[in-house]
Amino acid sequence: MATADNVEHFFSQYTDAFARKLFTPDVVDYTDSVQFLMNNGTRACPKPLGSQTFPNRTSLIESQGAMGSLPWKNENVFWDCKNVFIRWVSNQHPLRVQGIAIFHTVAYPNATREIPYKIDHVLSEFNSGAWLVNLGNYQGVGFAPGCEGVLVPIGHQSLTA
Repeated sequence: MATADNVEHFFSQYTDAFARKLFTPDVVDYTDSVQFLMNNGTRACPKPLGSQTFPNRTSLIESQGAMGSLPWKNENVFWDCKNVFIRWVSNQHPLRVQGIAIFHTVAYPNATREIPYKIDHVLSEFNSGAWLVNLGNYQGVGFAPGCEGVLVPIGHQSLTA
């Protein structure tokens, strides 16, 4: 559970120093949701979806450091010998964002009670559409007829029609 608590701390009380303790220098991250956000939901992604989002700790810290602390809470945590699986929620406004992340961990020399394992691989996805709305970057939004409070693109076409 220590790793899950450390992940929650990383997002909710972000500091570069804690990030350097938690992640290995060569950590890799694959998160299409983040790539989508980096490009404001456009198709102009400099990297194809499915490719590495962050190839190392430095790039991960630069990105998260720009965001700062987030309202993050672990909802469900599961683990095996080397992986921690977290279903999380971020109570942002106007829309709540939730996601799932898998963190692969490794033992390392000089481990501490605070951080017994470091994270060397991240696989994660979350509701990037809600995040775009919260950032104010999603334009052309209206309410679905009869569904006040449900945001949909203006001119929305049914996927089943």
